[in-house]
Amino acid sequence: MSNTHDIKRAVAADAEGFAAWLFPAGRRKGSKSYVGDIAGNPGESLVINLDGKFAGGYRDWATGEAGDCVALVMAVRGMDFVPAVRILRERYGLRTPLGPPIRHRKAARLSGAPQTVPTPAALEPEMPKLPKLERGTQEDMLRLSESRNLLLAAVELASERGLLWFFNSKEGRAWLITDSARRNAQARRLDGEPWAWNGKKAWTIGGSSAKWPIGLPESVPFPAIALVEGGPDFVAALHHAIVSGVEAYIAPVCIAGATMSILAECLPAFQGKRVRVFVHNDAEGLKAAKRWAAQLRGVGAQVDGYSFDGLDRADGAAVADLCDLASIGADSWEANREIVEACMSFVTERRVAKWPA
Repeated sequence: MSNTHDIKRAVAADAEGFAAWLFPAGRRKGSKSYVGDIAGNPGESLVINLDGKFAGGYRDWATGEAGDCVALVMAVRGMDFVPAVRILRERYGLRTPLGPPIRHRKAARLSGAPQTVPTPAALEPEMPKLPKLERGTQEDMLRLSESRNLLLAAVELASERGLLWFFNSKEGRAWLITDSARRNAQARRLDGEPWAWNGKKAWTIGGSSAKWPIGLPESVPFPAIALVEGGPDFVAALHHAIVSGVEAYIAPVCIAGATMSILAECLPAFQGKRVRVFVHNDAEGLKAAKRWAAQLRGVGAQVDGYSFDGLDRADGAAVADLCDLASIGADSWEANREIVEACMSFVTERRVAKWPA
């Protein structure tokens, strides 16, 4: 799903050197290297595998945290996913760009999209006052997956791409979407309930620029963008991409609300891309879709849209958004099978599913 396989192979071939690079004071015992903690203090709580299938991966028995070589670099260097991958590529002389797997690189080039995004500093001076973010435990990811009826693989992929995080709030465990630009951060309670302090389900973290399209920096190498409204649809885009087998082509980009327009500074990053707009099935959503489509066509993006009108969930309620579509009822799916299965077809063919933006 991600372009880290070559990194893991390179690290596995140099596992001892990799461990020594991160922890010069680490001690090898057999097929493992030991250190006290992420900070490199003396001890044996943190173990790095030096051999076998998980060479380069680690587990910290004191905290319960574990992960692959990329996760370890992120933890040790305090980096997000994208810069951690880049520093590993530089270390091992891997020249391929971050983005889709090698078999899809040609498709990414053919998208004609510019390979840069606007400098975040040009937008607003204040950065979000983020809580202490975590990659999330398996339980966190399972809870989010089950509560939204989304594939666990989609939740994991969102985390792997550095777009999904978890944290402890005063109201309990919560999840948050942001990107490497760190201009916008949208948080929700993991139990799905509204925040008690503001009565809203989504909390725009203080200092955030709510207009910043979350996921835009990570979308650069991908030929297609699923443009969505809100956090649940942001993860759901990866769910439907996986179901359709096109996750290596698609990047989700989230606009926080239907009343917003796409920032003019951000529009060039959509140039030459194939974009499908997925908005909530209401009047405001339709207005937003037409507004965004007009903006995107103005910079040469190939745009269409998807409507959930007439589709029903398994519980009988109307499908209102992309996340709801993951819970479509069997009868509704059978009656609208072609439309439902065309959800992500824009990636490989110019097919408009129900609603032309």
